[in-house]
Amino acid sequence: MTAGCYLGAVPLGDFFATEPALLCPLCGTPIPEWEGFGGPGVFMVFSQGEAAPRESRLPSQVPEGEVRLSDGRIPLFATCKEQHLLMAEAIVEGGVFAEAELRDADGGVPLPLVGGFVLWRSRGARFAVSSLAPTAKEGVVPASITAIGYNDGCILATRRRDTRDPTCDDEWFVVDVAKGEVFGPVPDPELKETLAERGLEEPDVMSLPEDVEP
Repeated sequence: MTAGCYLGAVPLGDFFATEPALLCPLCGTPIPEWEGFGGPGVFMVFSQGEAAPRESRLPSQVPEGEVRLSDGRIPLFATCKEQHLLMAEAIVEGGVFAEAELRDADGGVPLPLVGGFVLWRSRGARFAVSSLAPTAKEGVVPASITAIGYNDGCILATRRRDTRDPTCDDEWFVVDVAKGEVFGPVPDPELKETLAERGLEEPDVMSLPEDVEP
């Protein structure tokens, strides 16, 4: 790997285009491109599945010779359209940007729940539920979750309808694990009927998000 370059005292990064685009786990909007530090450091654009960079956005800084990535993991950063700051890692195998994995706000691995859904920690210790399916915008329970429970067929989560008003009612979100779909917000009086209509059973235990164990 070519050593990172500097423009003045600022290290330069590169860009990593994922295919398909990763979704923001907090709102579901797609993020097709991420910035990373640990590659050549000359504003190169690397496409997932390709060894050679697609282009350089700072041609004057490109070193002579072939520019390649070294095998390993490169930290990635992005901001979605809703201004959520996100982290991920680019996995490089055989000099190719092979895969990208999302990370929690603290850089950790999201907690797996069931059926490809995971529990995410965002900034400010807020929690959300997201599907790992790359195109399932419907598979997002937005932050801030106040309680969560799950079984083989269902994930049930409550969240504060207005995080600035501690007296407001909570709202329910129901995840149909088999269909990979999220229904909500569901008012409290309609929750049992919503579960029954979809043949889902309420989880036996509801826990604080920070107390959920794998």
